[in-house]
Amino acid sequence: MTKDLLSIAFLLLIPTTSSTLGDWNADLIAVGSLSGTAKDATSEAIELEEGTPTNQIGGFSAIEYAGQDNLFWVLADRGPADGAASYPCRTHLISLEPNLETKTITPKVIKSVFLKDRSGETLLGALTSVPKERHERGYALDPEGIRLLPDGDFLISDEYGPGIDRFSRDGLRKQTYTLPQWMALTREQSLATATEGTMPNRGLEGLALDSTGRFLVGAMQGPLIQDSYPKKEKRFGNHARLIQLDLTQESKQFHGMKQFLYPLTRIETGISEILAVDSSRYLVLERDSKKGKDAVIKAIYLIDISGSSDVANIEKIPSGELPETIRPVSKSLAINLMSPNYGFDGASAPEKPEGIAWGKPLEDGRRTLWVCFDNDFQSNVDSLFFLFAINEQEIKR
Repeated sequence: MTKDLLSIAFLLLIPTTSSTLGDWNADLIAVGSLSGTAKDATSEAIELEEGTPTNQIGGFSAIEYAGQDNLFWVLADRGPADGAASYPCRTHLISLEPNLETKTITPKVIKSVFLKDRSGETLLGALTSVPKERHERGYALDPEGIRLLPDGDFLISDEYGPGIDRFSRDGLRKQTYTLPQWMALTREQSLATATEGTMPNRGLEGLALDSTGRFLVGAMQGPLIQDSYPKKEKRFGNHARLIQLDLTQESKQFHGMKQFLYPLTRIETGISEILAVDSSRYLVLERDSKKGKDAVIKAIYLIDISGSSDVANIEKIPSGELPETIRPVSKSLAINLMSPNYGFDGASAPEKPEGIAWGKPLEDGRRTLWVCFDNDFQSNVDSLFFLFAINEQEIKR
């Protein structure tokens, strides 16, 4: 464990106050790290275009409990250099063993699984693999969210589509859940003049399965082009869309899709993950793209979709205030990851909390919530893991 994490472990021994923690008063009971130079469980070690070996583990965009012990699936995103490298996409099974006396977590890589299309061709994170036509998939994949189905299959969101794929446990794509054409990734060269679709790096970021297992909810990182306004070569809007699919509606177009609006805390922030609490409430991980003293928002919010408006048939919404006929989801702060009590504020604030997942309960009955951080495959940056303990009454109220 690094010197910084040893300092954090010491801070975790100090009693905290609830004033800045968020409504759930969550306890950060352990932290851990995986070296930026650590290797995955594949046998390959080919050097990518920008010099990173293909078996360097990192870029964790999501985490999901494997259902036993302290085993988790972590999903690597499209690879190093923001899509400039032909990274073969994959997910990893890892062990995260906490030591509650030392407040530390020891990660261990168990196995790695390549993600492939139906023919067995490995999917690549390279931007050069993205087809020029919006209706085509090709061999490109930017995996961002992962959830495990009861039969062992993976559901994985693709930011390039954007879309959602179902993969077998050995990594073969079995099914694709498509979204409307007006949500497809834009191919326009200028965002200032683009009129429709998903912005690059602002697509389908998180996935959640509700407590019944019937509804799949995907979270867009930011607003669609038509839901935003241009500012030079960027676009901003007040709301990101949440997409709900009914997995029992096989024959219905877009699987009975509904959409809800999530109010962003700031126009420059975005959603990194979504996780079900029950059939209507979800946790949403929202963050800015800053680190250290420049960071302002790294937080987990509790939302409720009941009572919110279905906007699936509204292809364009206002970029600012909504009309009274459209109700966004309700939202409150559950966990402030940048609370000074946790020790990751100020100069210590990491840039990218990316994934959240429930784990097995503690012996005292408290629920465990795990957070993983994306190191962007930088060899000098560790991948971090946080373990929170939450009282059940906090979750139910």
